[in-house]
Amino acid sequence: MADTPLKTYHGACHCNKIKFSLALPEIKTFTECNCSICFRKAYAWVFPPAGSLVFEDGFGEEGLRAYEFAARRMEHRFCKSCGTGIMGKDMARTLKDVDIESLTGNKFDGATLEPHFTPHKFHGTLPMTGTPDSKTCFGSCHCGATTMALQAKELVEDNEFIQKCNCSICSTRGSILIYPHTSAFTAATCSLQPLVPYTFGPRLQEHLFCPMCGVYVYIRKKDDIPLEKFRKYGGSKSQGLGDEELKEKMKVWEGIVPVNLRCFEGVEWEKLNIKKGDWKGWLEGETFDDLDGSERMFLKEFSSTGF
Repeated sequence: MADTPLKTYHGACHCNKIKFSLALPEIKTFTECNCSICFRKAYAWVFPPAGSLVFEDGFGEEGLRAYEFAARRMEHRFCKSCGTGIMGKDMARTLKDVDIESLTGNKFDGATLEPHFTPHKFHGTLPMTGTPDSKTCFGSCHCGATTMALQAKELVEDNEFIQKCNCSICSTRGSILIYPHTSAFTAATCSLQPLVPYTFGPRLQEHLFCPMCGVYVYIRKKDDIPLEKFRKYGGSKSQGLGDEELKEKMKVWEGIVPVNLRCFEGVEWEKLNIKKGDWKGWLEGETFDDLDGSERMFLKEFSSTGF
């Protein structure tokens, strides 16, 4: 290790309230664990030498919240403002100059460790839009303060649109999103631990995460968006729509709720065809620069079809 040249990496949470640097040998691999917390948060672990993590002045540990569970082997720390997981050791997804998709992920079977995770019981009202070919799936954040129910077709191959994209928020969180109608999804949240909304860019929607465990659960569309703001960010063909047509387009967008499928139990991941959304470099004018992947997916689709 002493003879291995060190490289300095810079990292941050998504909202940039936590900033840090690491000095360690060039990162060529990371560790990916399938335990209940690591899988939900899509952790990509690196393990730097002691003392190599340095927080920038004014952007340090005071902005982090800690979460422990079960045997309390590790303190999971995440940003209070945006929910980005930063460290138990250190997580590679938060490093700005590391392309996770190009690295080799070393698998660690943390799911076999005891005590085993017990799924949380759903405490809400079931969605009522079931069809003959749909089934109800149940999920939660890690601590159980928020539980969810989702009605969808059998989760195999292309029955449902499921996407993993490389926009800034999705790549930082490693989320895998499914896009049900709002009537096919319900969430029940403990009143003592309400979900934290995080917005950025044009602030068209809120990315909700649990304040206790930091798990990102779903996206809630904002209901107070001015029509002209939606026109501005709604793709090139929105510019030429009349008010009534634009309102109809906005209504369709509001009816979609992106949900983090990582939070759900019993998903047979090997049977899914997960689309890879390349939104990192796709722009339709500078107004798309700050949109997250789910917004771009919708707006690109409907602006290109002329909805």
